[in-house]
Amino acid sequence: MTFVKSSFIIPLCVAVIGVAVYANSLNGDFVFDDMPAIKDNSDVNPETPWKNVFRNNFWGQQMGSGASQHYSYRPLTTLTFRWNVAYFGWDTFSFHAVNIILHAVASYLITLVAHVLIVGQQRAVTQKERKNESNGTSQTWMVAGIAGVLFAIHPVHTEAVANIVCRAEILSCVFWCLGFLAYAHILLPNRNSSTKKLIAWPLIFLLTVLSVASKEQGIMLLPTLAAVDLIFYGGVVEIISTLICKKECRTASPSTSKDFGKDHTIIKKEKLKMKVAQQNNSVETNMMSSFVRVGILVAIFSVIYASRLTFNSGGPIKPDLKTNPANHIEDFTFRVLNKSYYVFLHSWLLVFPAQLCCDWSSYGVEIIEEWGDYRNVQTLSLLLFLVYTLYLLLFGSPRTRAVRHTCLAALALTITTFLPASGLFLEVGFVVAERVLYLPCAGACIAFAVLCGQLMADQEVEKKEEGEGKSLFKKNTKVLIGVAIVVALMCSRTWIRNTEWGNVISLYKSGLKVLPGNAKLHHNYATSLGHTKEAEYHFRTSIHIYPYYASAYINLGVNLANTNRLSEAVAIWEEGLVMWRKRPIVGNDPSVLTTNLGIANMNLGNYGVARKYFEECLRYDPHKQLCKSKLAMLPK
Repeated sequence: MTFVKSSFIIPLCVAVIGVAVYANSLNGDFVFDDMPAIKDNSDVNPETPWKNVFRNNFWGQQMGSGASQHYSYRPLTTLTFRWNVAYFGWDTFSFHAVNIILHAVASYLITLVAHVLIVGQQRAVTQKERKNESNGTSQTWMVAGIAGVLFAIHPVHTEAVANIVCRAEILSCVFWCLGFLAYAHILLPNRNSSTKKLIAWPLIFLLTVLSVASKEQGIMLLPTLAAVDLIFYGGVVEIISTLICKKECRTASPSTSKDFGKDHTIIKKEKLKMKVAQQNNSVETNMMSSFVRVGILVAIFSVIYASRLTFNSGGPIKPDLKTNPANHIEDFTFRVLNKSYYVFLHSWLLVFPAQLCCDWSSYGVEIIEEWGDYRNVQTLSLLLFLVYTLYLLLFGSPRTRAVRHTCLAALALTITTFLPASGLFLEVGFVVAERVLYLPCAGACIAFAVLCGQLMADQEVEKKEEGEGKSLFKKNTKVLIGVAIVVALMCSRTWIRNTEWGNVISLYKSGLKVLPGNAKLHHNYATSLGHTKEAEYHFRTSIHIYPYYASAYINLGVNLANTNRLSEAVAIWEEGLVMWRKRPIVGNDPSVLTTNLGIANMNLGNYGVARKYFEECLRYDPHKQLCKSKLAMLPK
């Protein structure tokens, strides 16, 4: 297969697989966060002024307003929802179709990104040496294809693709990939002219801004580019090796390391010295150029980050206790232990995505309160694994240098893109969120594919020594069978998970199987059941898990009132108001509770009590017309 055919056909096949595996999500309903971000968001309605999209947050609330609980600013994503409604109406099919198409594009681009990283360390190899590499081009594209397929079918992506509102993840990834490829193909190769490189910087800036306008994590394109540049061109691996091991810096290119393995007696001493000097000068030039590029990336990052912060008008937002309990732990050590365990859970989902859940908050994951908690061992195991992996990648055999550098770049991709969502440095409004792994997953898929490629290369060497002249596929049968098994398992899990995202009942029911102690899932599942005894049970369970859950009190009271138990409803609403006063959060819960209490007491003939609650409601929300009208109807 020629280079041109491989570079087009393999990514295209990956894109087709990405469409096929999510085809059964096309008829899914609006579920979960689709309601507040799309259905109930006035900015998505084409009849409202489009300029509001750039004034409000992702949920249609004014940035920094008292009612806003988010600084999520994603106008580009909101505009795509608005476009969906303008041309196709509110039919969910078109929303899901756009998500799947964007996922296919992202999978196509991730395959190209994987190929860039796989061949990144081979750029110093001369054209003559490349021609002598048997099956080199086909093998690198096969490895890139494996990475792309794993990304396209990974079950952890079901939330990002099957949940319409998570289009932000996919759209941001698309612009991220375009920025990465522009940097790799324009700025890094030495053959490009200075004019092309000068034009590339505004393009990188624009694509980063578009990625950030889709979702905030898009800004991590710049740190990722810096890390990859330093690994492949900045000599950072050699520098670290020298500083730690106190050995002479190995600055030779991959082709040079092969030359030093030959019998030096056949090479003239003067020629060898000249060759080494030329290569060292080339390496030093590459290093200086790399540091300059990284400096420009830092400057661009600073400008975009500072500009983005200007949109966060108002004071800091503290998510309520149930959203992320770790944010509210006063003891610094245990706060770090809990947040580190959340990182472990994210990592585990990348490797073993069997148990998936739409919401991991609301005490679904119990808080770590003791040093002897077994989960601390899991977190420690992840840390030790990362340290050991870094040791192997930094100080491994020179023979595997290209593989080590590619895996190190893939690891850098995963870490840098996940860092903002990790909660270790910035407070986030979730415990675990599968959607935030959409782009970090690419690094893990690339690393796995590269390791498979190394196994295939080792098998190829064995076959050559045995004198077997077989095709590339026949030489690597065992590895490819193993990959096929992984692909089959992932496809089946993704297909099943898509059906669970199809409607709210199946979604919340599947979530409760994974996290039966999640107060929010009990509440949401109850709201989807209507006014039934089962709904009442789940509302009460939700309150039992989290006694400050105002929405659960509100909806449980509505359930009771609609089953002719108004006195019980009043008692529940009063209890909810008491609990809200103990732990108030931003929102309209108090005005809803007091309104319901006012109307209920009015119906029970307790006009004085009703008046008290209506007046309290107007203190929370002076513009609530329902309270004003009901208050005017009370006898004086």
